[in-house]
Amino acid sequence: MQRFFLATASVGFCFGAKVVSKSNNKDPLVSLLAEPTPSDSKAKRQTSAMEDMVLALAKQAKAQKASQSQDPSVANDNANLTYFVDTIKETTKEMMDNIQLEAALANAACVEARQNLTTCSSYPQNTTWMPDGFDGNFGPLREDHAQCRRAYQVKKMEVAACERIRGSVLQAEQASIEAFNRLNVYMSPEECKITTDDAEAYVRNMREHFKTQKLRWWNAYNEMVGKTGNVSNWDCSQKQEEVNNKHTECLERQLALEERACEVYGSNEEGCSAIIACSDSRWAYYTAGMVSVNDTISDLQAECRAIKRMDCLLSAFAEDDMDAAIDACIQK
Repeated sequence: MQRFFLATASVGFCFGAKVVSKSNNKDPLVSLLAEPTPSDSKAKRQTSAMEDMVLALAKQAKAQKASQSQDPSVANDNANLTYFVDTIKETTKEMMDNIQLEAALANAACVEARQNLTTCSSYPQNTTWMPDGFDGNFGPLREDHAQCRRAYQVKKMEVAACERIRGSVLQAEQASIEAFNRLNVYMSPEECKITTDDAEAYVRNMREHFKTQKLRWWNAYNEMVGKTGNVSNWDCSQKQEEVNNKHTECLERQLALEERACEVYGSNEEGCSAIIACSDSRWAYYTAGMVSVNDTISDLQAECRAIKRMDCLLSAFAEDDMDAAIDACIQK
């Protein structure tokens, strides 16, 4: 359906001169009504021009009525006036139909924008997005890590105890070595100093002395060998290696726990961001659509009021008291 635009200058031309109908020449006003509205025209401009035209018709009708008694030829223009009124009424009806159509389209756009808000995913309660293969239970991961930490502490204490014992054994070994080394120092000449004139007694004393020294030497040697061998029983390197391995295992279990927590956070961040982005984009679409619809409705309301005012004026031409009816319409 086409809209029609009546320029003010054309209206002046139509109503500033006497209109004469000819069967073989289409009336200028009818030609103007039939012209399509330029694509860049506005509804308010169109209805304003139409109002101006109808007001001009009203003025002309009043002038014709006043001059009918004085100039009989003016009475012949009543037929032209009726023709113009009927033609304009057809145009205003078409314009009103267009308004109804555009209002329906605006309402449909409004409903569509409102329904579009509900198409985003919604969750009635707190929701956690879990990565694939994880049900949200951190208990086993925490327990694995806790068990590893407990075992690590036990092994650390074992290493500490081993090192303390080894330190004590090393001190005992060092003491036995030093005692043995002192026995290996030859005390001559003091050790063999002659203290008697009896040679037989001297030899006997020397034999007893060195026999005793021999026993002390072997005793010290055996003690030293025993303690040296005991040190080898307290090698803590293997236990320290176990501590290091357990520490590495605990770090791996802690990393598994932290990575799983980060995956859950990432999944929730992605899920929430998608919902928020959807909601924001739909709301932006809705608000933009509402602004456009409100502007359209505002224009349509202005156009509708103008058309109703024009219909009022056109209907006034058929009233007995046309002057009063036209004045009443103009005041609305």
